[in-house]
Formats: sequence, C-alpha cells, structure tokens
Amino acid sequence: MLIRVLLVCLLSFGALRILTRMKPESENKASLVKITTTSTPLYTHPDREQKLTALARLSVGAIVAGALFAIFLSVAIAYIVGTVTSLLQ
Repeated sequence: MLIRVLLVCLLSFGALRILTRMKPESENKASLVKITTTSTPLYTHPDREQKLTALARLSVGAIVAGALFAIFLSVAIAYIVGTVTSLLQ
C-alpha cells in the first residue's frame, strides 16, 4: 500500500514538473479577443398557454415518478416480507 502511495506521489510530482516547464507555442503573439455588443431582449412573462402546458407536463412527470416509486417500494416490501416469512418457517 505504501509503495502505491509513493508511486502516485512520484508520478504526480513528475507530471507537475513537466507541466510547469512547458512554454506556450508563441510567447510574443498578442491574443485577439473579438467582442460584439448586441442588445438582448427584455424578459417577458409567459402567457397563459405556456403556463398551462408547463403545469400539465410537470403533473404528468410527477404522476409517472410517483408510480415508479410506488412500484419500487411495493417490490421492496414484497421481497422483505417474503424473506422474513421464509426465515420464520
């Protein structure tokens, strides 16, 4: 175990040493960053149709998630009950 720790430390320090010695490809090149200014639209509240669609989708998702959780829970309880009753015999 100690050998593995020492090997990991040695390889890590070796990698750090190699990385610190590396130089960029071009030291004298100036990096150019292009900046564009565009106006962003202001926030608008969602209309009634969007709200109802989101509510419907969230409700369906919650029902599906609840059903899956109920199935998982019932299988787990059935397994536990089966295991405990078989141990009692």
